[in-house]
Amino acid sequence: RDVHTGVTGLAHLDNEEPNDFLMLEREVRDRKGVKQVTRELDTLEYSVSILGGYEDENSTSEEITEMLLAVMQGLKARFTLQLACTGSVNTVMKDGVPWPRLYGGGVDVSTGEVFTAKFSYHGPDTDIRSLRLHSPGASLSNIYDPHSGKIVLQPFNYQVMSDAPLWLQKTDSFILKYCSTSPLVEPPEFCEHTRATFRRMISDPRPMESLFPGGRNRVYERNEITGQWILELEGISENGSKNSSESKPWGVNDFRMQFN
Repeated sequence: RDVHTGVTGLAHLDNEEPNDFLMLEREVRDRKGVKQVTRELDTLEYSVSILGGYEDENSTSEEITEMLLAVMQGLKARFTLQLACTGSVNTVMKDGVPWPRLYGGGVDVSTGEVFTAKFSYHGPDTDIRSLRLHSPGASLSNIYDPHSGKIVLQPFNYQVMSDAPLWLQKTDSFILKYCSTSPLVEPPEFCEHTRATFRRMISDPRPMESLFPGGRNRVYERNEITGQWILELEGISENGSKNSSESKPWGVNDFRMQFN
């Protein structure tokens, strides 16, 4: 969070490569209009909170946390670590297996207050968003437009895995073993969400035609009266007029900034 402007970024980082964190910092910085080669880089100040890592059996969380701290130390901007709920303080033993105490969190963008949270809903089209991981050069992507107040999924392509139908037949234990970095502590919906992603891959083998026709974004607007988010996907005829539309509501609390 930029301590001067209040611009806030929230992201799920699950690997020890620094690119995703650097992209998050760049997104927050760009909201302020700071360019890469200016003296303003020396005056940037961020308040940082790290939430969710635990003492997993492969030390993956520790490697990610160490990477984050090292990258922040190497940048010109000043980072103040406000909260660090990771490692041993976020670990509890259950039947000899280390579990994270906290799985999720949120932030009040008006005040900067960070809090723990559980989400029964994870936003629109989670199966489509997960398929971004199968697109070339996949990386962190900001899906919330703070200027319009809309959620925007930008177009991406992917190759259908030849054995995708076989994954739908696999047991939960098989999916956890080969698709999870923490197979012993995944939430109950993990396996079904993974299958839903493969089902979407099979049903939409050409996403640039079926999901993003004409290279257009998938845009979701929140109805202020009902609190629902509506998918807006409009077709354009040859003469430029709108000729079709599709709406799909989903129920969720208001999001202000989210990265996926």
